Amino acid sequence: FKNEKEEAGRLKERISQRLTMGSTSCSPDSRQGYLYSKEKLAVGFGHSWLKYFCDYSRKNKTLTLRTYNQTQGRVGNVDQVNVVNGVKKRSDDIPRRFCFEVHSADGKVWVLQALSDEDLKNWMEIMEGKEAHYAQPMQVAKMRVPQEM
Repeated sequence: FKNEKEEAGRLKERISQRLTMGSTSCSPDSRQGYLYSKEKLAVGFGHSWLKYFCDYSRKNKTLTLRTYNQTQGRVGNVDQVNVVNGVKKRSDDIPRRFCFEVHSADGKVWVLQALSDEDLKNWMEIMEGKEAHYAQPMQVAKMRVPQEM
C-alpha cells in the first residue's frame, strides 16, 4: 500500500507539472504559454477547442496565437489580436472553467481557456483583465394566494 501511495504521489506531481508546462512568463511585460480557443464548427456541429501557443505583449497590447497540432507537434497558422480588454467569466460549468474573453479592436471576441486557475490568474494579470460583474439574481416575489371566505 505504501508503494502505491508513493507512486500515486509521483504521478500526481508529474500531471501538475505537465499542466503548467509551457505557461511561463518571459518578463513583467510579456507572457507566453498554451491556451485553448473555442471555435465554431459548421452549422449543427457545435464547437471545438483548438490549442494555441500564445504570446502577449503588454506594451503593444498584442496577443499572437499560433495553432498547435498536437499529433504532429507543429505550429500552424498565426493570428494576431490587438487586445482592448480581457474579461474573466464566472462559470460553474466544468467545461468552461479557467475561461476568459479577449475583446479585440476589430470587435471580435475570443473565448480562451487557460490550463489551470493559476494560469488564468497570470493571463488576466498581464492583460490587466477584470472579472465580469453580474447583477444579483432577482428575488422572486412570493405570490399571495387569496383566502377563501
